[in-house]
Formats: sequence, structure tokens, C-alpha cells
Amino acid sequence: MPKTFLKQFWMSFCDPEAPKGNQFLGVIIVEGVDLRDAIFRTHALNINPGGEIEGIELEKDVIKPEHIDQLYTKKQLIEFGYLN
Repeated sequence: MPKTFLKQFWMSFCDPEAPKGNQFLGVIIVEGVDLRDAIFRTHALNINPGGEIEGIELEKDVIKPEHIDQLYTKKQLIEFGYLN
């Protein structure tokens, strides 16, 4: 599929059963046709940490290409300037 049809998604993963302070599992920024496709892609890339997912579509080209398709910690997202 041409990349022009792909959207970027910010997907946050958590484990609500984990002890408080350890529930956040990370964020993956991934491309897909829709959110369902993006979730499938995280599994295909073997980067899905499990747990519950909260995903939102991003404006195109907000994320640097080298930051797509990887699992990130909160510290890394702050270092990249995506979080305060």
C-alpha cells in the first residue's frame, strides 16, 4: 500500500493489573490504514508489549521517521520532545 494512504498513530500501552507506578508499558508510534491496522502492525513487528491500548491518530509528519515502529519509555519520549 502506498505510504500516502497510511496514517500515524500514537499508541499508549498499560497494564491496569500492575502495581501503581508500574502500569505504563510504553508508547509505540506506528503507521497504518486505521487504528486496527496499526495495532496489527505492532504485533507483526513484535513490538507490542501487551496490556490495554489507547490510540490516537496524529497529524501527518509530526513524528520523525526514525521514531516510527519502536516501543518507547516515557523518558525517551521526553528526550525526543514529544512529552513535557
